[in-house]
Amino acid sequence: MSFKPWLLSVAPLALFAQDALARETSAPTTAPDAEAPVASEGEGDEIVVLGFGKTRQVQTITAADLERLTPGTSPLKAASKLPGVNFQSGDAFGAYEWSTRISLRGFNQNQLGFTLDGVPLGDMSYGNVNGLHVSRAIISENLASTTVAQGAGALGTPSTSNLGGTLEFTSRTPSDSADLVASGTYGSNNTIRAFARADTGDLGGGLKGYLSYGYLTTDKWKGFGVQRQHQANAKLVKEIDTRGSIAAFVNFCDRRENDYQDLSYDIIARRGLRNDNVSDNYPLAVQIGKVY
Repeated sequence: MSFKPWLLSVAPLALFAQDALARETSAPTTAPDAEAPVASEGEGDEIVVLGFGKTRQVQTITAADLERLTPGTSPLKAASKLPGVNFQSGDAFGAYEWSTRISLRGFNQNQLGFTLDGVPLGDMSYGNVNGLHVSRAIISENLASTTVAQGAGALGTPSTSNLGGTLEFTSRTPSDSADLVASGTYGSNNTIRAFARADTGDLGGGLKGYLSYGYLTTDKWKGFGVQRQHQANAKLVKEIDTRGSIAAFVNFCDRRENDYQDLSYDIIARRGLRNDNVSDNYPLAVQIGKVY
Protein backbone atom coordinates (compact mmCIF):
# COMPACT_ATOMS: atom_id res chain seq x y z
CA MET A 1 0.00 0.00 0.00
CA SER A 2 2.89 2.42 0.77
CA PHE A 3 4.26 2.38 -2.78
CA LYS A 4 1.20 4.01 -4.36
CA PRO A 5 2.09 7.66 -3.49
CA TRP A 6 5.51 7.14 -5.05
CA LEU A 7 3.95 5.83 -8.25
CA LEU A 8 1.61 8.79 -8.42
CA SER A 9 4.35 11.36 -7.73
CA VAL A 10 6.91 10.01 -10.21
CA ALA A 11 4.55 10.41 -13.17
CA PRO A 12 4.19 14.22 -13.01
CA LEU A 13 7.96 14.66 -12.50
CA ALA A 14 8.66 12.57 -15.59
CA LEU A 15 6.09 14.48 -17.63
CA PHE A 16 7.54 17.80 -16.46
CA ALA A 17 11.10 16.72 -17.37
CA GLN A 18 10.05 15.52 -20.82
CA ASP A 19 8.15 18.73 -21.46
CA ALA A 20 11.11 20.89 -20.43
CA LEU A 21 13.51 18.86 -22.59
CA ALA A 22 11.20 19.16 -25.58
CA ARG A 23 11.01 22.95 -25.19
CA GLU A 24 14.80 23.24 -25.00
CA THR A 25 15.46 21.14 -28.11
CA SER A 26 12.63 22.46 -30.26
CA ALA A 27 12.76 26.20 -29.41
CA PRO A 28 13.92 28.29 -32.44
CA THR A 29 17.06 30.42 -32.11
CA THR A 30 16.24 34.15 -32.14
CA ALA A 31 18.37 37.25 -32.30
CA PRO A 32 19.11 39.00 -29.01
CA ASP A 33 16.98 41.97 -29.98
CA ALA A 34 14.09 39.87 -31.25
CA GLU A 35 10.87 40.29 -29.35
CA ALA A 36 10.01 37.09 -27.48
CA PRO A 37 6.41 36.20 -26.72
CA VAL A 38 5.39 36.83 -23.14
CA ALA A 39 3.69 33.89 -21.39
CA SER A 40 0.44 34.69 -19.74
CA GLU A 41 0.29 34.58 -15.96
CA GLY A 42 -0.04 31.06 -14.58
CA GLU A 43 0.50 29.36 -17.93
CA GLY A 44 2.51 26.12 -17.60
CA ASP A 45 2.84 26.48 -13.82
CA GLU A 46 0.53 23.59 -12.89
CA ILE A 47 0.34 19.94 -13.90
CA VAL A 48 -2.77 18.01 -12.90
CA VAL A 49 -2.69 14.19 -12.84
CA LEU A 50 -5.90 12.27 -12.20
CA GLY A 51 -5.73 8.75 -10.80
CA PHE A 52 -8.13 6.33 -9.15
CA GLY A 53 -5.67 4.07 -7.31
CA LYS A 54 -6.60 1.08 -9.49
CA THR A 55 -4.20 -0.95 -11.61
CA ARG A 56 -6.73 -3.56 -12.74
CA GLN A 57 -10.28 -3.83 -14.02
CA VAL A 58 -12.63 -3.67 -11.04
CA GLN A 59 -16.42 -4.02 -11.24
CA THR A 60 -18.98 -3.93 -8.44
CA ILE A 61 -22.39 -5.56 -8.08
CA THR A 62 -24.55 -3.51 -5.73
CA ALA A 63 -27.40 -4.59 -3.46
CA ALA A 64 -29.84 -3.24 -6.06
CA ASP A 65 -28.42 -5.70 -8.61
CA LEU A 66 -28.78 -8.59 -6.16
CA GLU A 67 -32.41 -7.66 -5.47
CA ARG A 68 -33.29 -8.31 -9.12
CA LEU A 69 -32.42 -12.00 -8.70
CA THR A 70 -34.69 -14.64 -7.21
CA PRO A 71 -34.38 -14.44 -3.38
CA GLY A 72 -31.93 -17.04 -2.13
CA THR A 73 -29.74 -16.99 -5.25
CA SER A 74 -26.06 -17.63 -4.54
CA PRO A 75 -23.88 -14.48 -4.53
CA LEU A 76 -21.55 -16.32 -6.92
CA LYS A 77 -24.35 -16.65 -9.46
CA ALA A 78 -24.99 -12.91 -9.23
CA ALA A 79 -21.39 -12.26 -10.30
CA SER A 80 -21.90 -14.25 -13.53
CA LYS A 81 -23.53 -11.19 -15.16
CA LEU A 82 -20.10 -9.53 -15.37
CA PRO A 83 -17.86 -9.93 -18.43
CA GLY A 84 -15.37 -12.77 -18.17
CA VAL A 85 -17.19 -14.46 -15.26
CA ASN A 86 -18.66 -17.94 -15.79
CA PHE A 87 -20.80 -19.71 -13.18
CA GLN A 88 -22.27 -23.22 -13.32
CA SER A 89 -24.49 -25.08 -10.88
CA GLY A 90 -26.74 -28.12 -10.77
CA ASP A 91 -29.74 -26.17 -9.42
CA ALA A 92 -31.49 -22.89 -10.13
CA PHE A 93 -30.40 -21.14 -6.92
CA GLY A 94 -26.76 -22.16 -7.13
CA ALA A 95 -27.17 -23.54 -3.62
CA TYR A 96 -25.96 -27.09 -4.33
CA GLU A 97 -22.31 -26.53 -3.44
CA TRP A 98 -20.86 -29.70 -4.91
CA SER A 99 -21.91 -28.64 -8.41
CA THR A 100 -21.03 -24.94 -8.21
CA ARG A 101 -18.07 -23.85 -10.33
CA ILE A 102 -16.96 -20.27 -11.00
CA SER A 103 -14.17 -19.09 -13.27
CA LEU A 104 -12.80 -15.65 -14.05
CA ARG A 105 -11.26 -15.19 -17.49
CA GLY A 106 -10.22 -18.85 -17.57
CA PHE A 107 -8.91 -19.03 -13.99
CA ASN A 108 -10.83 -21.57 -11.89
CA GLN A 109 -12.02 -21.03 -8.34
CA ASN A 110 -8.87 -22.61 -6.86
CA GLN A 111 -6.90 -19.72 -8.39
CA LEU A 112 -9.19 -16.92 -7.17
CA GLY A 113 -9.30 -15.08 -3.88
CA PHE A 114 -12.58 -14.74 -1.95
CA THR A 115 -13.17 -12.52 1.08
CA LEU A 116 -16.12 -11.41 3.22
CA ASP A 117 -15.57 -8.06 4.95
CA GLY A 118 -11.86 -8.64 4.49
CA VAL A 119 -11.92 -12.14 6.04
CA PRO A 120 -10.55 -14.91 3.74
CA LEU A 121 -13.15 -17.47 2.61
CA GLY A 122 -10.78 -19.95 0.99
CA ASP A 123 -11.05 -21.19 -2.59
CA MET A 124 -14.79 -22.03 -2.72
CA SER A 125 -14.15 -25.76 -3.15
CA TYR A 126 -16.75 -28.08 -1.64
CA GLY A 127 -15.90 -28.73 2.00
CA ASN A 128 -12.74 -26.63 1.75
CA VAL A 129 -10.37 -26.71 4.71
CA ASN A 130 -9.06 -23.17 4.25
CA GLY A 131 -12.26 -21.19 4.66
CA LEU A 132 -16.02 -21.28 4.17
CA HIS A 133 -18.24 -21.24 1.08
CA VAL A 134 -19.87 -17.82 0.69
CA SER A 135 -23.38 -19.33 0.52
CA ARG A 136 -22.78 -20.71 4.02
CA ALA A 137 -21.01 -17.59 5.30
CA ILE A 138 -23.80 -15.04 4.68
CA ILE A 139 -27.42 -14.83 3.53
CA SER A 140 -27.53 -13.27 0.08
CA GLU A 141 -30.01 -10.54 1.17
CA ASN A 142 -27.44 -9.31 3.71
CA LEU A 143 -24.84 -8.50 1.07
CA ALA A 144 -24.22 -4.84 0.30
CA SER A 145 -21.92 -5.37 -2.67
CA THR A 146 -19.68 -7.80 -4.53
CA THR A 147 -16.48 -6.43 -6.06
CA VAL A 148 -14.75 -8.42 -8.80
CA ALA A 149 -11.12 -7.62 -9.66
CA GLN A 150 -10.00 -9.29 -12.86
CA GLY A 151 -6.36 -10.16 -13.38
CA ALA A 152 -4.03 -10.65 -10.43
CA GLY A 153 -5.73 -9.68 -7.19
CA ALA A 154 -4.66 -6.66 -5.16
CA LEU A 155 -1.73 -7.14 -2.80
CA GLY A 156 -3.92 -6.07 0.09
CA THR A 157 -6.34 -8.99 -0.42
CA PRO A 158 -5.80 -11.56 2.37
CA SER A 159 -5.70 -14.64 0.15
CA THR A 160 -3.05 -17.04 -1.11
CA SER A 161 -5.09 -18.07 -4.17
CA ASN A 162 -5.75 -14.70 -5.86
CA LEU A 163 -3.53 -15.24 -8.91
CA GLY A 164 -6.49 -15.04 -11.29
CA GLY A 165 -8.43 -12.28 -9.51
CA THR A 166 -10.56 -11.66 -6.44
CA LEU A 167 -14.21 -11.56 -5.42
CA GLU A 168 -14.68 -9.38 -2.36
CA PHE A 169 -18.06 -9.63 -0.61
CA THR A 170 -19.22 -6.87 1.75
CA SER A 171 -22.03 -7.31 4.26
CA ARG A 172 -24.63 -4.57 4.62
CA THR A 173 -24.45 -2.05 7.45
CA PRO A 174 -27.41 -2.01 9.87
CA SER A 175 -29.97 0.70 9.15
CA ASP A 176 -30.03 3.91 11.19
CA SER A 177 -33.79 3.50 11.69
CA ALA A 178 -35.74 0.48 12.92
CA ASP A 179 -36.93 -1.69 10.05
CA LEU A 180 -38.46 -5.07 9.30
CA VAL A 181 -37.98 -6.81 5.95
CA ALA A 182 -39.45 -10.14 4.81
CA SER A 183 -39.69 -12.04 1.54
CA GLY A 184 -40.89 -15.41 0.34
CA THR A 185 -40.58 -17.64 -2.72
CA TYR A 186 -42.65 -20.61 -3.81
CA GLY A 187 -42.11 -22.65 -6.97
CA SER A 188 -41.91 -26.00 -8.66
CA ASN A 189 -40.28 -29.05 -7.06
CA ASN A 190 -41.83 -28.01 -3.72
CA THR A 191 -39.52 -25.01 -3.49
CA ILE A 192 -40.11 -22.84 -0.44
CA ARG A 193 -37.78 -20.03 0.53
CA ALA A 194 -38.37 -17.50 3.32
CA PHE A 195 -36.32 -14.61 4.68
CA ALA A 196 -36.83 -12.07 7.47
CA ARG A 197 -34.59 -9.35 8.90
CA ALA A 198 -35.15 -6.96 11.81
CA ASP A 199 -33.02 -3.82 12.17
CA THR A 200 -32.79 -2.20 15.59
CA GLY A 201 -32.00 1.26 14.30
CA ASP A 202 -29.68 3.59 16.21
CA LEU A 203 -29.88 2.62 19.88
CA GLY A 204 -27.85 5.63 20.95
CA GLY A 205 -24.20 6.48 20.70
CA GLY A 206 -23.93 5.01 17.20
CA LEU A 207 -24.86 1.48 18.30
CA LYS A 208 -27.06 -0.44 15.84
CA GLY A 209 -27.54 -3.98 14.55
CA TYR A 210 -29.79 -6.51 12.86
CA LEU A 211 -30.86 -10.13 13.16
CA SER A 212 -31.96 -12.17 10.12
CA TYR A 213 -33.03 -15.69 9.26
CA GLY A 214 -33.29 -17.56 5.95
CA TYR A 215 -34.84 -20.93 5.13
CA LEU A 216 -34.76 -22.92 1.91
CA THR A 217 -36.17 -26.31 1.00
CA THR A 218 -36.54 -27.77 -2.49
CA ASP A 219 -36.78 -31.18 -4.06
CA LYS A 220 -34.15 -32.21 -6.56
CA TRP A 221 -35.29 -31.44 -10.08
CA LYS A 222 -34.39 -35.01 -11.04
CA GLY A 223 -34.12 -38.15 -8.94
CA PHE A 224 -35.07 -38.36 -5.29
CA GLY A 225 -33.96 -36.13 -2.44
CA VAL A 226 -34.35 -32.75 -0.73
CA GLN A 227 -32.02 -29.76 -0.48
CA ARG A 228 -32.59 -27.91 2.79
CA GLN A 229 -30.89 -25.01 4.57
CA HIS A 230 -31.37 -23.04 7.79
CA GLN A 231 -29.24 -19.93 8.17
CA ALA A 232 -29.08 -16.97 10.58
CA ASN A 233 -27.00 -13.78 10.47
CA ALA A 234 -26.51 -11.12 13.13
CA LYS A 235 -24.43 -7.96 12.91
CA LEU A 236 -23.67 -5.27 15.50
CA VAL A 237 -21.90 -2.00 14.70
CA LYS A 238 -20.63 0.70 17.08
CA GLU A 239 -19.71 4.02 15.50
CA ILE A 240 -16.79 5.79 17.19
CA ASP A 241 -17.30 9.45 16.34
CA THR A 242 -15.45 10.21 13.11
CA ARG A 243 -12.61 7.77 13.84
CA GLY A 244 -14.35 4.71 12.42
CA SER A 245 -16.42 1.87 13.81
CA ILE A 246 -16.23 -1.57 15.42
CA ALA A 247 -18.34 -4.38 13.92
CA ALA A 248 -19.18 -7.92 15.02
CA PHE A 249 -20.76 -10.48 12.66
CA VAL A 250 -22.21 -13.87 13.64
CA ASN A 251 -23.29 -16.56 11.18
CA PHE A 252 -25.02 -19.91 11.69
CA CYS A 253 -25.75 -22.37 8.90
CA ASP A 254 -27.21 -25.88 8.85
CA ARG A 255 -27.43 -27.59 5.47
CA ARG A 256 -28.58 -30.92 4.10
CA GLU A 257 -27.75 -31.84 0.52
CA ASN A 258 -28.68 -34.84 -1.60
CA ASP A 259 -26.16 -35.26 -4.37
CA TYR A 260 -26.92 -35.37 -8.06
CA GLN A 261 -25.18 -38.04 -10.12
CA ASP A 262 -21.99 -36.80 -11.75
CA LEU A 263 -22.44 -37.48 -15.46
CA SER A 264 -19.96 -38.37 -18.18
CA TYR A 265 -20.43 -38.72 -21.93
CA ASP A 266 -20.52 -42.51 -21.50
CA ILE A 267 -23.20 -42.37 -18.77
CA ILE A 268 -25.30 -39.93 -20.81
CA ALA A 269 -25.04 -42.19 -23.89
CA ARG A 270 -26.09 -45.28 -21.92
CA ARG A 271 -28.60 -43.91 -19.40
CA GLY A 272 -29.61 -40.42 -20.56
CA LEU A 273 -29.36 -36.95 -19.08
CA ARG A 274 -31.82 -37.63 -16.26
CA ASN A 275 -29.83 -40.48 -14.77
CA ASP A 276 -29.33 -39.94 -11.04
CA ASN A 277 -28.13 -41.57 -7.83
CA VAL A 278 -30.19 -44.36 -6.27
CA SER A 279 -31.31 -42.99 -2.91
CA ASP A 280 -34.91 -44.18 -2.53
CA ASN A 281 -34.50 -47.86 -3.49
CA TYR A 282 -32.37 -49.64 -0.90
CA PRO A 283 -32.66 -53.18 -2.39
CA LEU A 284 -31.48 -51.87 -5.75
CA ALA A 285 -28.60 -50.02 -4.10
CA VAL A 286 -27.53 -53.23 -2.33
CA GLN A 287 -27.72 -55.15 -5.61
CA ILE A 288 -25.56 -52.56 -7.39
CA GLY A 289 -23.09 -52.68 -4.52
CA LYS A 290 -22.76 -56.44 -4.78
CA VAL A 291 -22.13 -56.23 -8.53
CA TYR A 292 -19.28 -53.80 -7.97
